[in-house]
Amino acid sequence: MKIGRVIGNVVSVHQLEAYEGRKLLMVQPVNPDGKNVGRATMAIDYVGAGMGDLVIMSAAPGLASTVFKIERAPINEMISGIIDKVDVPK
Repeated sequence: MKIGRVIGNVVSVHQLEAYEGRKLLMVQPVNPDGKNVGRATMAIDYVGAGMGDLVIMSAAPGLASTVFKIERAPINEMISGIIDKVDVPK
């Protein structure tokens, strides 16, 4: 699992059946202190996340197949939680 911040929406007129009716978001991975780590990625939303939310991203192909009941889910990242607070011991 990774922590990320929602930075945008993804809109697609033509898409695979697996994406139909599902919200796609751009998420910037961050470290526990909130600093950007790596490149932004697209993630399918399972929990109703919105712009600016700190989220939990899960590696998704097998998980998405189970959660969305899709036999073959071409999904690399899934938003599986919204983070309220991160406490990191100093």
